[in-house]
Amino acid sequence: MSEYSDLISELSNPVRIKILFMLTEKAATLTDIAEKLGDISKSEVSRHLSRLMKCGFIQKELPSGRKYEISSFGMVVMSIFRPIDFIFRYSKYFRTHRIDDLPMHLIREIDVIKDCEFVSGTGEVMFKIKEFQKTPAEERWVMVAAAFPFESVSAKKVNYIFVPEILKREGTTRKAHPKTQFRVRILDNITIAMAFNSLGQGLICFPKTSDDKPDYSEAIIIKDVKGIDFLKKLWEHFWSKGKVYA
Repeated sequence: MSEYSDLISELSNPVRIKILFMLTEKAATLTDIAEKLGDISKSEVSRHLSRLMKCGFIQKELPSGRKYEISSFGMVVMSIFRPIDFIFRYSKYFRTHRIDDLPMHLIREIDVIKDCEFVSGTGEVMFKIKEFQKTPAEERWVMVAAAFPFESVSAKKVNYIFVPEILKREGTTRKAHPKTQFRVRILDNITIAMAFNSLGQGLICFPKTSDDKPDYSEAIIIKDVKGIDFLKKLWEHFWSKGKVYA
């Protein structure tokens, strides 16, 4: 139990966490690490490196031994720590919203959306949705549990996942957009809403902890390749569960 507590203690220091994230990307010398950290002395950095080596999180790169690198043990620990770090960093949001409907392999990858923007207010979320809906794109992906303004389709191909009642609305049908290729699947219940396009613009809304519907008053805006890839994986997960709409 003491060894376990010691390992957890090493991960509680923000400087050591920064070093671990740095070395996860690539090996670096003491000087490189000190320069990137910037605000602490080289001797202090050396002390942190010694502690990380003692715990087995990092090691000296062979054969020169000049650079420090993440160890295999450290890599495993960081693969688990990264999503925790992301969730803790945005704990204000994740304390009030649940992500348990994500498949476990995507919960482990949720930190890939770290370069995101949190938007609050239904009006602001709606504005963001309309903004990238109006942007011409080859393809769009939409999963919603409410009749949001997706009627203005400016894409050659649109992929929808809907709850059954949305199909009654005009504008979500093939007849309304004869030049657009549609793929539609139906889920009886949707707890997570998402929308993204082939230009790399996207957003996701998780449900509140006490609800089973997406919370459209807060959204996570995603604009980077890794984040969009995450949305595509999540989309495929739900798409595989949906019923084909003829």
